[in-house]
Amino acid sequence: MRHHPAMAGVRLGADDVDALLVGLRLLGSGGGGDPLLFRQPLRRALAGAELELHDPAALPADLQDVPVVAVGMLGATRVFTEKLPSGQEVLRAVRALARWTGVEPGASCRTRRPG
Repeated sequence: MRHHPAMAGVRLGADDVDALLVGLRLLGSGGGGDPLLFRQPLRRALAGAELELHDPAALPADLQDVPVVAVGMLGATRVFTEKLPSGQEVLRAVRALARWTGVEPGASCRTRRPG
């Protein structure tokens, strides 16, 4: 996986969703479906919060042993045109994983499988 150190420290909030989706549509490599389907769930998830991007190679030594959970979705995103996700699916899955393993993740990263 390639790291982009220039993105480290960037914070994304609900006001950044439209610009992010434009970038995903222009630079996306396919297989993930139309990112516009995730506009509202992403806005809701980021309402009153920010997401900070990190370069994994630049994490301080005391954070390099923090458990990280890889998250993603499987299946055809076309289904979301019929039933939109609530935006809580990944969060619920991560919480269930933490309950099952007894390990609380300190960070998450995306996983991607081109389609």
